Order: sequence, then structure tokens, then C-alpha cells
Amino acid sequence: MNRNLLRLSLGGAFAALLLAGAASLSPASAEDGKIYPSAFCAGALVGNPPIVSFSSDALTNNSTTNSAVVVCPTIKDDVFSAAGLNEAKLHYCKAGAPGFLVDLRSHTSFGTSVAVSSKSDFLGAGCRTFTWGALPGVSEGFYTFMVVIPPSIDGVATKSKLISYRIDEN
Repeated sequence: MNRNLLRLSLGGAFAALLLAGAASLSPASAEDGKIYPSAFCAGALVGNPPIVSFSSDALTNNSTTNSAVVVCPTIKDDVFSAAGLNEAKLHYCKAGAPGFLVDLRSHTSFGTSVAVSSKSDFLGAGCRTFTWGALPGVSEGFYTFMVVIPPSIDGVATKSKLISYRIDEN
């Protein structure tokens, strides 16, 4: 068989497979969730040692007296879409009863906060997840989480920390 003819045959077969695969995609397979490590967050890196430190698994509040405030960015796939978020999650651990507070914000491309959805946890120690349902977005914007990590407690094995966060776009 001629090499060019063989290439055309293989190329056509590959294209047919791609089209068949694309046709069989269901909306569920189009999910676009991104999980971000807490190392993407910034803020409260003051003091000696710093109030917040990055470990292998989390952003930890080392202070036993002060809350740490951090901002966590996300990447928006379609900056021209105002469709918003389908779901968002934030995983964290608390050393004790002080509040763990989070604002999920949608911003314009100039940084103006447009939509805010807040969550708080004033329960005792433990690792938990905040979950948000649909949140409107703005065209040409982005999302951030503003997180207040409560103080850790001396002698407690689990310190107050932010582990990861996730967004699923519409």
C-alpha cells in the first residue's frame, strides 16, 4: 500500500474515533472541577515565626492568640462567561471552638467584589468541609476565597489549618 494512502487511511480512522468519542460525551463528563492546594493562598505571613506556615498538606495557623487571614485565588476557564459556579468546596481543620470563617467572592476584572457567600463554623475541633451550591459570576471576572483561620491551641495535635479548596464552573 502506498505510504500516503496508508497515512490518509490511518488519519481518517483516527478522526472517526475522535468524532465518535466526542459524540458519546455526556454532560457529566464535561465536569470542570479544579482542586487547589492551600499553598496557592497568600496573606498573614508575618511574625517570627510567621503566623501562617505551609506544610506538606496544609496552610497552618501557628499562632495560639491570633486568627490568620488569607486570600485564595482560583482560575476561571471562560473569563467572558457570567455563568458562575456550580459548586465550591473548602476543606479545613480546627483546633478548637473559635470560628473558622470563609467568604467566597466573585469579582469583576477590576477586582470589585460582586457576589459574596459566607460560611462559618463555630463548632468544636475537627476536620470539615464547607460546600456552596450555585453562585452567580460576573463576565470577565474571577473568584477568591477569603479565609479566617482561627488560632491553634497549644498541646493539641491538630492545628487550625486550611487544606484545599475546589470550584466547579457552570
